[in-house]
Amino acid sequence: MKQTSLLTCLFVLLTATVEAAPERVFKWVDQNGVIHYGDILNNRANQGRHAVLNSQGVTIKQINAIATPAELAAKEETKKRHEIQLARQEQQRRSDQILLTTFTTERDLLLARNGRLDSIDSTIQLNQRRLDSIERQLQDLRKMLIRLDVREKQSTQHLLKQQAHLEKQQSKLEQALSEKQHEHNNLARKFDRDLLRFRELQANPAAP
Repeated sequence: MKQTSLLTCLFVLLTATVEAAPERVFKWVDQNGVIHYGDILNNRANQGRHAVLNSQGVTIKQINAIATPAELAAKEETKKRHEIQLARQEQQRRSDQILLTTFTTERDLLLARNGRLDSIDSTIQLNQRRLDSIERQLQDLRKMLIRLDVREKQSTQHLLKQQAHLEKQQSKLEQALSEKQHEHNNLARKFDRDLLRFRELQANPAAP
């Protein structure tokens, strides 16, 4: 009878011990580098990097530390830079495809460049001739205004209106001429870049 009672007590104790054992244990390292184990995490440990172990002491999960606002901002900045880099690479890939599809040889590219630039040059020369003509007309008008008698009011008013009209045309032509010269320079630089890239792609066909 005593032996049965003893066995019963041992069974109860063992059962209680097994039931009391935690199903999981946390493992973490504090700010001093000391390793800790426990079935409950304090606030600092919960926010830091820690591991979850099962009842046999085997790691079943690794949990990274909660990122600080500065770390989150740095991560977002890195992500944005990566996205920008990918977008540029994709844009370059498309530009390369267009370049190779549009021009078969370097000679084709040079012919296209010369044709475009010659067209703009023709417009520039035309605007310059018109501008020169207006400037000569304005010089003549100013001379006439100087010679006119102050009493010839009607003629003076007519010439002043004509002068204002020519000066307005002059201003528009000067702006158009500046824009065309700017377009010419930008286009020339673009074709120079395209020519260099075309040569690179021809030398390395696998680049696109």
